[in-house]
Amino acid sequence: MLASVSHTGFQTPVPKLSALIFCLLFVCGFGAAPESSIPGPSLVGAWKHNASTSGKVVVLRFHADGKFDGTIELKDQGSIRFAGKWEFSAGKIIYAYQKPNAFQDEDKVITLESDYFIIQALDGAQRRYDRIGKSKKSVRP
Repeated sequence: MLASVSHTGFQTPVPKLSALIFCLLFVCGFGAAPESSIPGPSLVGAWKHNASTSGKVVVLRFHADGKFDGTIELKDQGSIRFAGKWEFSAGKIIYAYQKPNAFQDEDKVITLESDYFIIQALDGAQRRYDRIGKSKKSVRP
């Protein structure tokens, strides 16, 4: 016979009680990673990527409210402005572009340091972005 726990005459088998406690802890978020260990907040700020082969310069700003914006400077061709919403999930930056066109994209974060990060784009290309301005503590995804 299974052991049971009694609270005011109510009998509950221990395995069921253990499962209930586990479910409550999981649903309530106990045992989850603390928010400070999630790399997303470390991405907040301004970043710059210089593509030496094409002469393209990308300035990208992640805002704490989940929005991003930036510009792409094309050598001898002017610039393109972009904006949208972003989130960090499962080691990836997920972008929901709203300007200039609505579409989604994602980049896998390979390295995240206080002054730079390296992503791998969907096409397999890796790109380095250097922080512009104030540095934050180092975090690895």
